[in-house]
Amino acid sequence: ITGGSGGIGRTLSTVIASHVKATIVWTGRESLPDKKEWDGILANKNSDQRLTEKIKKIQEIEKSGSTVRYFQAKADDLKTMREVVTQAEKEFGEINGIIHSAGTPGGGVVALQQKSETNKVLIPKVYGTLILKELFKEKKPDFVYLFSSITSLLGEAGRVDYISANAFM
Repeated sequence: ITGGSGGIGRTLSTVIASHVKATIVWTGRESLPDKKEWDGILANKNSDQRLTEKIKKIQEIEKSGSTVRYFQAKADDLKTMREVVTQAEKEFGEINGIIHSAGTPGGGVVALQQKSETNKVLIPKVYGTLILKELFKEKKPDFVYLFSSITSLLGEAGRVDYISANAFM
């Protein structure tokens, strides 16, 4: 699951784990601390809320009998994503499904944005999709889900970057 520790990835992981004992591989832009540090992070009331939510969700999923393995990798980085796939297959065997939920919400008047701001929104979804296509072109996963947005159909003022990225998917 690209963007596995994000809201969609965490929700889908919970659903999967409630139905089967699975090994779920998450990728994400940010690093996660070593599991040895998690109890201290959770005990510290000043810890980053997003980080504590990710840790708690992994613990919840693993209590259900599933396993979560996290790799720091941007969905649009072919070299790193290739390494993730290789390592995951080495550790766990064949990858049975792909969920591409990585993305950045973006927004703002596109005419006033720098190219780098627009690219932060476009690249994870567009290049991430193309990279997954490349990495799995010779493989036969049971399922591939690309998480787009209803905004690609309905539109939304000030979100042309996000709409475009999702329309591509």
